[in-house]
Amino acid sequence: MKIVVGIVLVVITVIGGSVVYVLQPSDLGDLLETHTLTSVETVAPAELRVSWLGNTNVLVSDGVNHILTDGWFSRPSLSELAKPVSTDMAVVKASLAKAGITKLDAVIPVHSHYDHLMDAPAVVDLTGAVMMGSASSANAARGWGLDESRIISVDARGSQQFGDFRVTILRSKHYVFVHSEGNADVGQEITEPLVQPVNVMDYHEGGAYAVLIEHPQGNVLINGSAGYVEGLLAGVHADLVFLGVAGVARQSPEYQQQYWQEVVATTGARTVVPIHWDALTRPLGDEPQAPIRLLDRIMLKVDMKESLAWLMGKSEVFTPILPMWRAIPLRQLVPPRETENVVNSVSNSR
Repeated sequence: MKIVVGIVLVVITVIGGSVVYVLQPSDLGDLLETHTLTSVETVAPAELRVSWLGNTNVLVSDGVNHILTDGWFSRPSLSELAKPVSTDMAVVKASLAKAGITKLDAVIPVHSHYDHLMDAPAVVDLTGAVMMGSASSANAARGWGLDESRIISVDARGSQQFGDFRVTILRSKHYVFVHSEGNADVGQEITEPLVQPVNVMDYHEGGAYAVLIEHPQGNVLINGSAGYVEGLLAGVHADLVFLGVAGVARQSPEYQQQYWQEVVATTGARTVVPIHWDALTRPLGDEPQAPIRLLDRIMLKVDMKESLAWLMGKSEVFTPILPMWRAIPLRQLVPPRETENVVNSVSNSR
């Protein structure tokens, strides 16, 4: 009897330890310490600057006009995702304040899954912006009650001018999961106004977009999901690419090489910043939050740490991890042409 009890206790201990392990965040410490910019230069009033606000939230501003992708701040917890969810307005307002955002010209969801689109209508509403994105994203805006004058629906390609910014969105492809069950939503649309609260699975992909932001001071490309369309970016020049990396580590070397070629090499980017690698179910803080292992390696199977490390291993471009919430001048991130061959010898304190 004592032996049976002992075996049961061992089994309970092992199971309990395993549960605790998978619910803990991945350890990103070494990557963050080695690659995160540790100092940020002062931004001049009219200078082009970028800010990373977690996941694929990228703010691009010249001090006059301001463009934001996604604007997703609510971050429902894993348990909250089991029921219909709504935008957390208190979190959205606090996040906008933390980023110094009072006015936006455009909010652009890179696609229409909940972790990109969910808060976008609220951010549009609060900042006086327009929503620019797919027909699916437009239906989320309508469900929020936004006027049609503040919704710009784009199919394959569309451009808008905002001050000195020329913003073009180009329909690309969402990341294709190696495990096929993750691809059931690919290509599905949100076909009617989406009214919160709503199940996260009702946020259909609706088309994934690359976002090109052109400005006299430099060009920024935001590729939020680690997918691509061959030849889509031919003729496009970008000084800086924000590159979605979630899941890249799960792909074949051939896929990784082609992804790099189509999005980075083709555009001639000299600096590549990773996005879509931090936690989806943990609240935003002052520092990036690592994803929990249960989602990262078991359920979604995207291996954020390994995918981030894949980009950090590239030596031909400068690959900084940006500190959250900080406005960083483009000149600090994009090295002068004469030094572009030694970009990765630059200290992470640049």
